[in-house]
Amino acid sequence: MKKYWQLFKTWLGRTLIYRARVVIWFCTDIIQFAVMPFIWLSVYGSRVSIGGYSKTGIITYYAVGAFISTVASSHIASIIRKEINQGSLNKYLVKPVSFLFSECIHKFSFKVVSTLLILILGAGVAVCFPSLWAFPQSPITILLFCLSVLFSLAIAQILQLIIGVSAIWLGEVTALSQVHRILSSVFSGELAPLTFFPLFFQTLAGALPFFYMTYFPIQIFLEKIPFNQIGWYFLGALAWVAGLGGLLFLMWKRALKHYDGSSM
Repeated sequence: MKKYWQLFKTWLGRTLIYRARVVIWFCTDIIQFAVMPFIWLSVYGSRVSIGGYSKTGIITYYAVGAFISTVASSHIASIIRKEINQGSLNKYLVKPVSFLFSECIHKFSFKVVSTLLILILGAGVAVCFPSLWAFPQSPITILLFCLSVLFSLAIAQILQLIIGVSAIWLGEVTALSQVHRILSSVFSGELAPLTFFPLFFQTLAGALPFFYMTYFPIQIFLEKIPFNQIGWYFLGALAWVAGLGGLLFLMWKRALKHYDGSSM
């Protein structure tokens, strides 16, 4: 593991050098969540709540969503596609490190910095405007929320890795990435709480992995899931991590056999 630790320190140092890029990606990840509360507050008007969310609840929903997006969102598919299409994957295949794991460490070094930024920003907003936030009443909720964010990170990362590895066969994965982005935005609850949608839509969303990427952690934070049911949701998240991880493993094995080392 020392070699991966050294890689992490190297990438972290590079991330700190190119701080402007970190800020740009940070703003890109949170801009949607910063705008949506204002839109919904205008929709609320004089109403106390919509779909079970008060005005404070909807603000907290998008604030927590911004945190999850900063910590768990991933754009690694484009990097893997580039490495494969340019033939840069060759150099990794002769090194004593895992290509996919190395790329994950690369993105994790970036996430460390962006997570610190969102925590500082969130703390400042919470101190200045405490009445706008709905905080969990139990420390256990915080622990469960952190665990759910780790599952969100795992699912988001694996999906991006699957898309990236697909470049071995597809060559270009931009369209696939766009489809993933649309599905994720709609079914993860990024655009709006899933309770705002029809029941059949909520049922469909609950059967997809995107549900565990944003909506599930937010529901835990807002304490909208009874404690006696949370375990079942975590089992669902674990099943998706295992299933998608298994698919990625099989794809990578077949990809190495198919890869000829030439650029595209």
